[in-house]
Amino acid sequence: MEIQINHAALESREEIPYIHRPGYAHNLLYCLHLAASQPSNVALIAAKALLSSYDGERYPFNAVELAQLDSTTLEAVLTVFRLRALGTPTHKLILNGDAVYIQIAERWQL
Repeated sequence: MEIQINHAALESREEIPYIHRPGYAHNLLYCLHLAASQPSNVALIAAKALLSSYDGERYPFNAVELAQLDSTTLEAVLTVFRLRALGTPTHKLILNGDAVYIQIAERWQL
């Protein structure tokens, strides 16, 4: 699965401070690639976080799982939640975002 940032969408999001955009994009991609390609519990937690940001009612997230993450993945997952808290639907920041998130849900049978 190819995952790419939709740079036009990212640049149009006024609620995301300009200075944070590159780091937020990097962390979002990190989470997405992890959830889409790695067969580990950490990848599953990243997938759950991404899907929760996509549809929190359908995919609730248990914050206790954050304790299982290494510092790099924790920061990436927190960025996903930070973006959502700013009102930015994370699936809108990547090309074919709906399809990517659905594939992640199917991959993990969530």
